[in-house]
Amino acid sequence: MMRRSTVAVCAAAALPCAAQSITGYHIGNSLTWDSEPAFLSHYAADQGMALQVGYHINCNRSLDMIAANPTQTCINVVPGFGYYQDAITNVDLTYVTAQPFWTPSSTLGSDIVVISDIDARLSMNPNNTNTVLYIYQGWGWDWFMNNGSWDEPIVDDLDTLTDAADEYFVHLYNRVDAQLSRPVHIIPVGRVLNELRLRILAGEIVGVTQLSDFYRDPVHMSYDIGRFAASTTTAAIVMDRPPFGMHNTWIAIRGDGGYSTQTYIDIENTIWDVISADTRTGINTCLADTNRDGMLSPTDFTAWINAFGQGWSLADQNRDGMVTPTDFTAWIANYSAGCN
Repeated sequence: MMRRSTVAVCAAAALPCAAQSITGYHIGNSLTWDSEPAFLSHYAADQGMALQVGYHINCNRSLDMIAANPTQTCINVVPGFGYYQDAITNVDLTYVTAQPFWTPSSTLGSDIVVISDIDARLSMNPNNTNTVLYIYQGWGWDWFMNNGSWDEPIVDDLDTLTDAADEYFVHLYNRVDAQLSRPVHIIPVGRVLNELRLRILAGEIVGVTQLSDFYRDPVHMSYDIGRFAASTTTAAIVMDRPPFGMHNTWIAIRGDGGYSTQTYIDIENTIWDVISADTRTGINTCLADTNRDGMLSPTDFTAWINAFGQGWSLADQNRDGMVTPTDFTAWIANYSAGCN
């Protein structure tokens, strides 16, 4: 179906969209809250962007339960946005995220019904015709991610109960993407966590010995590296920016939680490897395309110079979490290698 990055391209510009303004709305429960939607504006500001975010969070509720009680939340809604049914109709939005959750009443069919209703309400506002709809992929309980349940096969049937397994989200995405005309993408936080699990087992995440370190209880993300992983995955996708160096923003405001800078860099590289390999995210995977216009041209050099001067993640071409002169050599190599 239709594909479009959340961030509008600057087709003829030599610079990244420095003044780009994004307005988003997040619908879900505490797993969505673990992605720190209220924190995303800090990431955006440090990337030369402006991001306004509203959210409708109803704890321990699935999408069908949220739709059945549209004015019930466990977190106060943001003034100017309001509850989700009002926000997606009355506010001009760049993107919306919707998070399925597994409860006895929630099925593949009910998730599709609610997401389709979100699409219909968005379409009531002519300025929201091309609003990007992201399916926010949560994660399973700590034990679920560690015992192989993540990879279990899921029947592609409307009566199938909503599940945390990866294949459930494959079926949901494919059905929604085929049904809707607007851009549909996915924020695969669950896949990121699973890849982190594999890299932890391989000894590739400095300072982390078990996936449980990303949890603060059996289901929710820890307040340090867990929420950092969820929020940075979300920020990178909705802003169409590589995550490299975003730990600087996080640590400056939230602290490092006792983990080293290298731990955060390893997490950022894991995030990038997952989201850049998954075409459903809609992210521009070409690092050398610094002005994000979908092509490589000499204007990307000017854009890289500007990003370097601002310290934006677009300038970090060697993925080391820092913006240094060595990134120029890396940009030349990336540019010369070309992009598909």
